[in-house]
Amino acid sequence: MRSLDTYRWETGARRAASRRPWVIAHRGASGLAPENTLAAIELAIDLGVDMVEADVTVAREGEPVVIHDETLERTTDGSGRVLDTPLAALRALDAGAWFDDAFAGQRVPTLDEVLALADGRVVLNLEIKTESLRLDPDEVVRTPPPGGVVARLVDTVRRRDLGEAVLVSSFDPRALMQLRTLAPEIRCAALYTPRVHDGLTPSQIAAQAGSCALHLTSSQATPARVEAAHRAGLAVMVYSTRRAPVNDAAAMWPILGRGVDGICTDRPDRFLELLRG
Repeated sequence: MRSLDTYRWETGARRAASRRPWVIAHRGASGLAPENTLAAIELAIDLGVDMVEADVTVAREGEPVVIHDETLERTTDGSGRVLDTPLAALRALDAGAWFDDAFAGQRVPTLDEVLALADGRVVLNLEIKTESLRLDPDEVVRTPPPGGVVARLVDTVRRRDLGEAVLVSSFDPRALMQLRTLAPEIRCAALYTPRVHDGLTPSQIAAQAGSCALHLTSSQATPARVEAAHRAGLAVMVYSTRRAPVNDAAAMWPILGRGVDGICTDRPDRFLELLRG
């Protein structure tokens, strides 16, 4: 496993012995298996990726679980908000058949199950979903209280003694600031979007949160922004979205040319093949 110590910049120069960019599997190998399931994560590890990105929210009892959407309809056979659903009910849902019948029976995993599966074989990028920081769906995002999702994530990671193999990311810098207070040993990365961070630059957001890395979409990762982030000692990772997928060579090549440190893609198999070539 590549160390997170290599996922950093210092005085504008890469510290890593290898200049190969990080291969990051978006929600596991989500182009090949149902996203955020143990099957997708195991497949990504078998492919040989450097990092697996997974989304963390909480069930009704506060147990950290791995699922992207605020609601259940798109990736399970259930319905309703994840935050309103008891853990036992979540665990009874099918989270694989929507993708392909071959994956029927895959479940919404708990964070602990994901950590146990990875077990230090790969770095996990755990994105804290902003809805899990709210007490009410209509309430603005605010600093999560002690005992909330951040504290539970920290407890779960510490129980597995995997802090060195975890990178925590969020769009809310206050969640990352709380993480830095509770667990300074766990590194964090700032996710940036102008919609949330109006008036602040990506590097300012990352500095505010004490991040070692900045995660951007392909359109946000301009050469000027990448250079500014590197000057600030930040690694830069580009992640795939539905509107701006980074899942084939045609999309990956221009991004690599901007000097980014990694790409988070639904098709890590294609990224690995590109790098081998």
